[in-house]
Amino acid sequence: MSRTVDHLIVPFAAFPSSHRALWAKGTTERDRFGGLPYGARLSPYTERSARSGWGRFLATCPLAQRARLPADLVVPATIRRFIAAMELAGNCGSTIANRVCQVSIALRIMCPDKDFTWLVSPGGNNVRSLFHSPRRPIKLYHPMLLYRWGLTLMDRAQQISTPKRRAVQYRDGLMIAIFATRAPRLRSLAAMRCGAHVARHDDRFRIVFGERDLKWKRSSLEYDLPAGLTSGVEHYWALERPNLLKGPDHGWFWVGIYGDPLRERSIETIIRRRSEMRFGEIFGPHRFRHSAGTFAPMADPKRPGAVAAMLGHSKAVSEKAYNFGRQQQVCREFQKSFRQERRRLEGIALRAFGRARKSKRQG
Repeated sequence: MSRTVDHLIVPFAAFPSSHRALWAKGTTERDRFGGLPYGARLSPYTERSARSGWGRFLATCPLAQRARLPADLVVPATIRRFIAAMELAGNCGSTIANRVCQVSIALRIMCPDKDFTWLVSPGGNNVRSLFHSPRRPIKLYHPMLLYRWGLTLMDRAQQISTPKRRAVQYRDGLMIAIFATRAPRLRSLAAMRCGAHVARHDDRFRIVFGERDLKWKRSSLEYDLPAGLTSGVEHYWALERPNLLKGPDHGWFWVGIYGDPLRERSIETIIRRRSEMRFGEIFGPHRFRHSAGTFAPMADPKRPGAVAAMLGHSKAVSEKAYNFGRQQQVCREFQKSFRQERRRLEGIALRAFGRARKSKRQG
């Protein structure tokens, strides 16, 4: 397991003043024709990632060298030192490649007139191909099992007498249920704001993500949440969320225990802690996307790439990464287990949302 390197990242506030000045210019100053600079067109997530990558690179540079301008600081020798430090810290090849790409983005922000193509395409090769690391086998859980997990947390939360503790567990359960049924990216879920991203639409709640909330360049991504979660969202929004707020309502949908908006890292921590408690294994929000991408095509074997629309990536990526849906025998087993899980979920949903069971027989 890779060791965390967060303590080895120089924060933006500690960047050399010249670097911060170039960063501000590269994210705000328009050109002579009024065009936005490269940095201003990046999503907040991409800019934060670039800051993190540059901070990681600076951490590998001696203090005496950090005052140099970015264009003078990034040379093959310092990049080799940077990569060696990452390897020594136990980072896998894909993480190292991602960090190099983040450094490249940071340089495009601070030094838009300089060419650093050699950094991401050394010798004409894609840097990611040079740091290939074998995929580790991961255990996948059926989305219906994960959905049941979320509903159970919501159900049991209502038995907690302490308002804060009840609100926290109910929030976590709802978050897990949304991850299980729609598998949004972590950055998208963290960006949710009341009214802007989540709003009532007929008998369901609709989630709408804009271009700045998504990874790829697309105008929007929207979908309805399952009807079974309508009461759950209403309950959280009207009762549990106000228990977590402190002071004026900031508008963010997910609220932390101290009243502030939940950011990506906090949500990641919540899922990792809850998964260890439930399954004895630590995993993060991306595991929900793996599960959805693997099991959803099994439910519709004639369109194995249809799940790409929900996950927000291309059909080609979906079919390449998650091709188990083509196995007809597994599809039949999936359908059988799906029906079984749905029957077991019914009782939990009734208790969680206070719905009266309708009699199957009339008269």
